[in-house]
Amino acid sequence: MFANIIWNKSQVGNRTAWGSWMSPSSPSFVKPYEYILIFAKDCYKLQTKGETDLEKQEFIDFSLGLWNIQPETQMKKIGHPAMFCREIPYRLIKMLSWKGATVLDPFNGAGTTGLVCQQLGRKYIGIELSEKYCEITKDRLVG
Repeated sequence: MFANIIWNKSQVGNRTAWGSWMSPSSPSFVKPYEYILIFAKDCYKLQTKGETDLEKQEFIDFSLGLWNIQPETQMKKIGHPAMFCREIPYRLIKMLSWKGATVLDPFNGAGTTGLVCQQLGRKYIGIELSEKYCEITKDRLVG
């Protein structure tokens, strides 16, 4: 089973791809969005029961398949070149897990998902190959 969400990042200023500048010889087209893909093995229904912290308006807003969310702006400061903002894991965790659940992030990076798990009272497992990014995550989670 499969579903997707389109993350629209275009509201943050005008983005221009140069390509063949002002020429039809080889234009490039900016892609101001990313897909968030959701997969499930047999069905979307969680196999365990639990308590939710998802509010009515959040459910209405988050269940729309087009999310207009500003990208992360602190990547240089934090030290990771490909971070996403906290709002992405916040919405996914609230929509797809019960309070107290364990969230697995197989591409931990700078630990943004872990920070959101702390905020939402979820347990967290992050997997990261880079020792540098593991240190960044540890510093961010411990404070």
